[in-house]
Amino acid sequence: MTARLIDRPIRPMFAEGFRNEVQVINTVLSYDEDASAPMAAMFGSSLALSISDIPFNGPIAGVQVAYIDGEFIINPSEEQKENLFLN
Repeated sequence: MTARLIDRPIRPMFAEGFRNEVQVINTVLSYDEDASAPMAAMFGSSLALSISDIPFNGPIAGVQVAYIDGEFIINPSEEQKENLFLN
């Protein structure tokens, strides 16, 4: 699932006509439990592609949205995700 979270927003950001194969591998070595490791991987992928020689029209940004107790929560913590209705 994390691979899709990363692939979907970065794929259309490559320059038109760019047909070379690109492989992005993420290894999150450490993160705060109140933050999302997949989101950190997505930002890291975007930043790595932005500083590379690859024709990439980024960077990108993203958020996770959850619906908990009648409220929309941006980037919910792991504890908040236990009680979510929509993620």
